[in-house]
This record gives sequence, structure tokens and C-alpha cells, in this order.
Amino acid sequence: MLVGARRAHGVAASAAGARRHRHAQRKQQRVTLDGNEAAARAACRLSDVAFVYPITPSTPMAHLAEHWASRQQKEGSDGNMNVFGAPIAVRQMQSEAGVAGALHGALRAGSLCTSFTSSQGLMLMIPTMYKIAGENLPMVLHVASRSVAGQGVTIYSDHSDINAVRNTGFALLSSHSVQEAADLAVVAHVASLKTRVPFLHFFEGMQLSHELTTVHELLPDTLSRDLVPWDAVRAFRAQAGTPARPRMFGTVQGRETYWQQQEATVPFTLAVPAAVDDVMAQMSAATGRRYRPMDYEGAPDAERVVVVMGAAAETVTEAVRGLVARGEKVGVVKVHLYRPWSASHFLAALPRTAQRVAVLDRAGHDTAAGSPLHLDVLASLWDAGRGGSMRVSGGRYGVGDKAFSPAHVRTVFAALTRAEPPARFTVGIDDDVMHLSLPLPPAAHENDEQVRQAEEQDVSSKKCVFWGIGGDGTVSANRNAVCILSEHTPLYAQGVFVYDAHKAGGVTVSHLRFASRPITSHYPITVGADFVSCGVASYFSKFDVAGCIKRGGTLLVNTSWGADELSRRLPADTRRLIAERGVRLFALDADAIAAELGLGAHTNNLMQAAFFKLSGVLPVAEALPLLKKAIASSYASKFAGDLLERNLRAVDAAIDRVKEIHYDRDAWLTAKAESQCPAPIGEPREVRDIMRPILRLEADRLPVSAFLPYVGGWQPLGLATYEKRGISRRVARWDPTRCIECGRCSAACPHSALRAARVSPDQARLAPSGFESRPAKAGPEGCRFTIQVSERDCTGCNACAAACPTGCLSLVPAASTSTDPAVAAAADRRWAYSLGLSSAETRVPSSIREAQYVQPRLEFAGACAGCAQVPYVKLLTQLFGRRLVVANGVGCSVVWGGTAWFSPYTADGAGRGPAWSSSLFENAAEFGYGMAVGLRERREALRRQARRVLSERPLSVGDDTARLLRRWLDGEDDGSGNLAGAIEGLLSRDAAHSSSAAVIRDASTGLIDAPTTWVVGGDGWAHDIDFGGLDHVLASGEKINLLVLDNEQYANTGGQASKATPYGATAKLASAGLRRHKKDLAQYAISTYPDVYVAQVCYGADMNHTLRSLREAERHPGTSLVLCYCPCIEHDIRGCALNTSFQQMRDAVTSGYWPLLNRDPRKGAASTPADATTKEKLRQFASREGRFSRLVSEAHKAEFEEFARGVATRKERLAKGGYLATSGGS
Repeated sequence: MLVGARRAHGVAASAAGARRHRHAQRKQQRVTLDGNEAAARAACRLSDVAFVYPITPSTPMAHLAEHWASRQQKEGSDGNMNVFGAPIAVRQMQSEAGVAGALHGALRAGSLCTSFTSSQGLMLMIPTMYKIAGENLPMVLHVASRSVAGQGVTIYSDHSDINAVRNTGFALLSSHSVQEAADLAVVAHVASLKTRVPFLHFFEGMQLSHELTTVHELLPDTLSRDLVPWDAVRAFRAQAGTPARPRMFGTVQGRETYWQQQEATVPFTLAVPAAVDDVMAQMSAATGRRYRPMDYEGAPDAERVVVVMGAAAETVTEAVRGLVARGEKVGVVKVHLYRPWSASHFLAALPRTAQRVAVLDRAGHDTAAGSPLHLDVLASLWDAGRGGSMRVSGGRYGVGDKAFSPAHVRTVFAALTRAEPPARFTVGIDDDVMHLSLPLPPAAHENDEQVRQAEEQDVSSKKCVFWGIGGDGTVSANRNAVCILSEHTPLYAQGVFVYDAHKAGGVTVSHLRFASRPITSHYPITVGADFVSCGVASYFSKFDVAGCIKRGGTLLVNTSWGADELSRRLPADTRRLIAERGVRLFALDADAIAAELGLGAHTNNLMQAAFFKLSGVLPVAEALPLLKKAIASSYASKFAGDLLERNLRAVDAAIDRVKEIHYDRDAWLTAKAESQCPAPIGEPREVRDIMRPILRLEADRLPVSAFLPYVGGWQPLGLATYEKRGISRRVARWDPTRCIECGRCSAACPHSALRAARVSPDQARLAPSGFESRPAKAGPEGCRFTIQVSERDCTGCNACAAACPTGCLSLVPAASTSTDPAVAAAADRRWAYSLGLSSAETRVPSSIREAQYVQPRLEFAGACAGCAQVPYVKLLTQLFGRRLVVANGVGCSVVWGGTAWFSPYTADGAGRGPAWSSSLFENAAEFGYGMAVGLRERREALRRQARRVLSERPLSVGDDTARLLRRWLDGEDDGSGNLAGAIEGLLSRDAAHSSSAAVIRDASTGLIDAPTTWVVGGDGWAHDIDFGGLDHVLASGEKINLLVLDNEQYANTGGQASKATPYGATAKLASAGLRRHKKDLAQYAISTYPDVYVAQVCYGADMNHTLRSLREAERHPGTSLVLCYCPCIEHDIRGCALNTSFQQMRDAVTSGYWPLLNRDPRKGAASTPADATTKEKLRQFASREGRFSRLVSEAHKAEFEEFARGVATRKERLAKGGYLATSGGS
């Protein structure tokens, strides 16, 4: 008998149990939710106030809470009320630290509070979490757990953030599925009220937070009647600090009482496990789903047991059921209540027969004796006297959402059968450095034992896989499909969504399951798929798209190719697989239909319509009206003209035009594999050994040793140039006859896929066939001009054509769509030849036209097609690339500029290029400031060393070296790099016989040429979370430049309002439109800091003004602030894409919405001089305070003058505004 199996789905075996189950079902409603929404619904029903701040992947919880509150205020519906009869009040803060402070204040005032966060955001809350727990204030923090940034940043899950807060005093409650997130979110709120202990309820980010599935949710009336502890609510509100019941909290305590008062709270913490058990029993009675703080499932006499918490618990359970069915004595203890740890509940769950235990922690390497959960288990067993008789292994898995499937679980159980089980191990990676890893399970293949076991364990009656490309809408369409089938059929439905690391244009794979009972498989489908859809035909040559399809399954391809063309284009192994498994093959030219209807790259609804026609999951006559209704709902809030109508027509067109491909099965069965193209000669190791496996989706099997050369997370520049994604079927084409050589097209291209170049007569003669050029309007005699396009890097965004004043650019079918492979090869040759034509000029360009002859040091960034941010940074690299230092605040510009192993920043032939680094979202200004100070101090030390060497007699360096060093010390460097290059060469020569020269040579690398430090970030960084840091840097006077890419919202987390969002605009967290004006950062800097250079620029409106402003900012001897207007796809610009963003940028300036400005302190007086009377009064005032004694001394007269000028300027500004108060007498 399988202990726990009867309660797995809340169905009792007995007749009485069946009656209880039917009664429980009447208290619930069936809904389709992801983990974020499941937790948010419970939080909003049981809280008065939510303070929020966006961070992936928890942001949707905050957005939903604000949306529901806004809708209730607008519509007055009861459906969005909390159990206290009011809508939840949602307030957005400037950072997670601000959220925590606001939570503490609202709790102190007697309001029940909640919030939602992840990873770094949770780290910022830690100090206040100690305060909230120390004051015994009940609340619940819902966390979509995510790896804490270390050597890099990832949005994917592990428990490092949860482990970081386990000592704060918060109780930690883990949900293992979306259904549990709905239930245990309620348990957390109720238990917190009952115990007066704050709770943190967590579930895996991206895995469960975004998994969409069918769940049963308690009805609000049931929640209020059966679970809410109203006495505890009243008691909590009664202890609020109000003038009617005044109390003091947060006092300063002496050593003689501090510890005792802290210990007085311990009984509350110790009561948590029993209270949680009681509330879980109440939840079980209301729902029929059984919960305990620690659950066990498996053989009652299990000898081998795995202990685990989180989503992996369901995966382990699947494997356990299969192994028990085969007679193996195994089981799993699933931890729900992680803190406070309850040894009694753990020991009660663990079978007495257990001899060997593996404890799985979802966390990276720990510097303690073991991982946290492992140590908890060990302590419990030893305290109970069972430690000596049991072998306990500690394992780590799933870090950064590394794959973890039932096959991995079977590997763990197999390791426990060894004569000497491993004391420590990892599972899911190939650890060839520490040699701790268990063997990776083999890849799944048809007919093998692994497939058979997977099929037995997966309860799904239909499994479907959809391959898409980031930005084509595939994921959104599949979420609609899950909702349709869950809400309009008896089936349970689930969607698991997998993304790569690119900002846009990356691979997306949607895994949909449909079954007659709840689905607990939280991992991707690898075998037995009934239906596979591929939205990008070129994926077949890159990935094993069809490898998971079952015999007799259906394969749908977005392509214009017929049977003959598919026979030539599809790889031989794919053709053989299709034929061997008897797969039915269908084609739909979704790209062509989308182009006809003006839908751009959005083929999602076309492929979805074909899915409903071909899959049989729902009769087409029923499915299409439901699909159209879902589409209408999706576009209801978009300002898109007739976009909705065009998408509805697309559905009908797809149904009519999808066609079956009748292939020659005998020919495909004998298809011979084509010879593999060898990797290009000279490809870097990073590309060959790391990037290529990532591109093939095989990086899970890369060994740890592959990354040893990159310890610390560093990566070389220029890797993106090798990717060649080929994601657009339409690319830019240049018409030489209409070109005026203005350079605007090249400047506008965010992806550097279009380049302008001058061609010498000799170069023109050697150019490959089809290489177009025209006589140049400027340049050396006989010179020609060309525009060349990298078709495999072009995204088809049309930004170049939108920026062109003469219409010499248009979009045409890419060469890759030709039936002749030679056409694509010729296009590649033309591009490769053009790369040698860019200017090697080292002086800083003074116009956009000149800048476009300089090779950008930012190319092929993985940004959204047509992104308005990238051109600003690309221009920065064309102006200062060889000495540029970038401190990048985490956000969009880090995702498109710092995607691991696809680095778009590049170096020149001498190896010089942008030194790019990123720390965190909340500290970019301080991070960049530290870099600037550090570099300046190193240069000052180098100057001191140079002066010492020049003072030596006799000179230890050559006369020519000494002469150039003196020129450098006298400030004669023109920034071209010529002087630096000459000095470095001479020092290398002299170092052979001079230790002094060797010291300078070693210290001077990259520092003779003055680095220019730029802090780059978005408006959320500058206006909100790091405004304090930005203000400090502005006040510092340090030689540093701040570049703000102003999207006027949090673009990277999905379009939430920031303090840069303008009045009246709608955004996430501002559903009803913002009712405050935008923070004017330019005016703030101008009015507060007269010595700061300030510019406000708009590339699409005036490119040369942008270039001039960047040059002036860099030449300014102090701090500079440059604000850049960046339209975003989240703005819902008419046309539903960024191909009209340049027109929008021009209109923003001409309408006065975004005025261009420059304030250069070096040009004219920036302040008001103080008159003699004012100065004398100030002197008298200052002389009476010791802090000003230095200032009023005769030796610091100039400083006093500046002090007086600042006072006079501030007073004059207030007087002009009419803000000065008139004296009212005493």
C-alpha cells in the first residue's frame, strides 16, 4: 500500500470520505491560475493594505492586486472585496526597502498587510523583517523564490533567497504546486494572525509562479466563515498604536534587559508548528485536500527516503509512486513548514523503517558544514537518538532552475543503494571539478525504459509542445488555450513555459498538458507529445524539435514549403523520425498571413487556431468562438485601432489555409544525414564549447570544468557576433539611387545589423558579387559609399527605414527564405567583406555622419526589435569605445547588453573596448562612483610613479619615453589613444633593462588613456530605487557621467509605473491612470547642483544634438547627467511595435512633451553672486558656529565666496517662484 496515495488528490476512499469530498467541493470554485495569481488572490482577500515594488518573477502578484483594487473602485463590484468588506489598498513604493518600512508602519497602525517579492528585493527587506518579527506583528510576505545574484543575475529559481532570511524570525511556509499556493497562502495568513508571528509564504519563481493550471479555490464566504480567526483580527487591531491607546514601540534598550525581552517572544515562535497543523486541518476539512507541516508519501516500510521541499516534492512523488509500484521500499517526506523547524513533525512523518535518507536542498554551495535543510534533518535525528543508525546524505539540485525530473529522482534513490552512499552530492549537473555529481540520466529516446516509466507516471491524456520565438505571442496564445480547455471542458489543464536568456527574439517552448485529474508534473515534456507546433521552420536545423513526439502524433510547421521543399530543407534525422513514427505533418504559412493582415511577427493566434483544428482537444466548432473571445479579452486594453479585427480574421484564415503535407514515407525513412559543417576556423573556445551547446539547448550537460577559466563570472567581449540568429524573414534592403549618405539609418539600427562604409577603388574592385555601392559625396577621391546589411542579424524592425529621410530603405524577403542556398551564402559574403571597411579613425566623431564610419563597439544586442535604448549606448561606444567604462544598473539594458555568453560589446583589433560591469538594480550609481574613484586613484598613483621615474638621475627610461611621459603629465593627451599607445610601447621596450619602467608598464595598462566612466540605467533605477545614490553622485563633483534611458516605466518587469511615468498615463500598478506629474530629474539636477552638466536628448528627433550632448558631458570636468527619451513596446504605440518609434520621438519633441535641453556650467554664470550686505550677514552667522570656522578664515576666502553665492542663488530661485514667506512678526 502507498501511504499518502489516497489523499494525493483530496479524494477519500470511504463512502463517508466521498460525502465529505462532495461537501468540500461545494465550498470551492474551479479556476485557472498561475502560482502568482493563486497567492495574490488569497493575499488580497485577507489583507487591508499591500505595499509593492516590481521585481521578476513576483511582479504579477503586485500588478493583479492593484488591478483588482482599481477595478473595484471603478466598478464598485463585490468580487474584489477582502473579507473585511473593502478593497485592498495598494501602494507602490520606491524600493523593496521602502516596502518593508511601509509594511512595518501600517502594521503598527493596526492594518493587516501583505507584499510580494523575490531575490534581491527580499534581501533589501531583511533589516525591517527583524523588526516586524521582533514586535510580533502578523503579516504575510509572498515570495516567488529566485536565485540571489552572485557571479551573474538570473530570473530563475532556487532557495538561496529563502535561506538568506531563515533567521529573521519569520515563519517560512513552502508551497509545492499552484494548488498548494492557493491553499497555503490562506494557511499562512490565518496562522500568522493566530500566532502573532509574521509568515513568508514561498513557491518557485518562473516554475510555479508562471505555471498556469486548473485549481480549486475556496469561495470567499467559506474563507470568511470557516477559516478567518475573527478574535485574533480584533486583538491585532486593538494593539495598534493610536492616541486613544498610546504606547511606545522600538525603544532603545540596555544590555541588562535586551536579551530577556527578546527571549519573551520565543513561546510565540514555538507555538507555530501546532498552529499551522491546526489551520491545515481546517483547510483540509474545507477542501478535502490533506495538508500537514511535513507530509509523507511512499511505502509504509520504506528503507530509502528523500526529504525535499518546493516544487521538486511533486516530482519526487511521481518517481516514488512508480518505484513503489515496482515493489521498491522508498518514500518522500515533503516539507511545508521550513521555519520554525519542527523536529516532532519531521520524525512523525519519517517511517521508522528508514535506513538511508537523502536530503535535497535547492541551493548553491554553502560555507557551513552542510546545506540548511540537511543540517535540520541531521539535528532532528541525532537529538532523537536515531542519527547513529541511519545514513543521511546531503544533496543539492535545481540551482537557477536547473532541470530536475523523475529520472533525476531515480538516480538519487539508486545512489542510496550503494554500499557507501555519498555523504554529499549534486544531481542535475556534471561536476567534474569537485566530483560530487551523480550520473546524469540519459536523454530520453523512444521505446526505452525511461520513456515507459515517464509515460506511466504522467497522468496527462494530451501533451502538446509549442516552439516559438520571443515576441511572437506564442506564450500568450498558449495561456489562452489552457484557460479555454480548463474552463470549458472537464479536463484539468496545465501550461509550463520555458524561455532562454534573451530579452527578445529568443527561443520559447510551451508545454501544455490536459488530463482528467490534477496534474503534478512541473517539468517540460520530453516524450510522448501528441501535438508539436513549430513557429520557426529554421529551428529544425538547430534543435530536436520533433524528438518528443509520439507515434502517430501531429506536427505543425509555420512554413511556405511544400512536400518537395521540406524534403530538401528538413534535416535527414528529422525526416526519418517523422516517417518512423508515422507522424502526420501539417504546414501553415502563418508569416504570410500575418504580413497580409498587418500583424507583424505575431503569428500566435494563427498557430493557435490551427492547433484547435488539428489536435482534437476540443471540437473546432466549439473552440473557435472561445478562442476569439479570449483574443478579444487580450486586446481589450490595447490602443490598437482595428488590430482586434485583424487578429480575428487571422483565426479564420488559419483554419482555411492549414494543409496536410503528404510526404514520401519510404524516401524519408531512408534519408541520409547530411555531412556536418565543421565549426568555423578561428572560432573562440567560448563559442565552440559554451555558446554552441547553449544554442542547441544542450547546455544542461556542460561540465563544471568548462567554466573554470571564467571564475567570478567574467566573459570575453564580442560573442554575439557568432550567434547569427536569423530570426526575421524580412530584412532591410538599400536603394543606392535615393541615398544622401546622411548616416541616419545606420545610427537608428539598434542591432548594428546595418552599417555605412566608405569603399576605396581597390576595395570596390575586390568586392564580392552583388556588393552595391555608389560614388561617395565626401571622402578621398574615387571613394565609394555603401550600406550593407547582415541578414542573419537583422530583426526586420524597420527602424532604419523609419529614420531615412529619402525612403532609400525597405523591407524585402531575406535571402534565407530563397529556395537556393547560394543566395543566402552570397549575402553572408557581402556582409563579411563589409566588416573590413569601417574606419580605424581614433578621434571622436563630431557628427552622426562621421560616427557611422566608426565600427560600433555594441553589435547584435538581443533587445526587442526596434529598441530605442540601444542606439544611445551604441553611439556612446562609437564616440568613446576604446576607453569606455560602463557601470550598468540591472534592467533592460543589462538583459540586452549582458546576456551570458552572447556579449554584444566588442573590442577593436588591439583588444581595446568597453569595460562593462553590472552590480545590482539598487546600487548602480554607487557602483559606478566606486569605479570612477578607483580608476582616478590608480591614475594618480601612476602619475606619482611617472614623476618619480622622471626625477631619477640618471634616467632609467629612454629619452623618448621620458619626453612622452612629460607630455602626458602636462595634459597633452588628445584622447585619440596615439600618445598612450606610444608610451606603452616604449615602456615595454625599456622594461627589459629597467625595473622602474617595468613597474610603470605594469601599472599603466589601460590607464594612460583616461577612462571615461558612464553609469547606464533606466528610469526606475534613476527616479526610484537608486535615486538616493544618484543624488549622492550628483553632489560628489566626481568626474563621472550618468546616462538615464528613460522608458517612463519599468520596462524590464513588464511596464509598471515609475516616478518617470507622466500624468494620466496608464501602466501596470497604475491601471486607472497616474494622478501625479512626472519627476523632473533634469530640473532637479539643474536647480540643486549648479556644477553638474545636464542634458535632455531624443535620438529620433535630433541625432546630432544627442551626439553633441554626449561629447559635452564627457568633456565636462565634473559630474554629468544625460536623460534619453526611449519609447518602449510597453507604450502600446500605434502599430503595436517599435517600427514607428522614431516618428513618435520626433513628435515628443515638436509637441513640447520632451524638450531638448543642455545646461553646461562652463557656459555662462550658473549662479547668483551675493551682494556685500548678504555676505556680511552670512559671515556674522557663520563665525558663531565652529563648523564654519575654516570657511570664514582669511585663508579660505574663495570658498566663502562660493558658499555665499550658493545661498544667494537658492534665495533668488525661491523668490522668483513666489515661495518666500513674509515675516509675520513674533
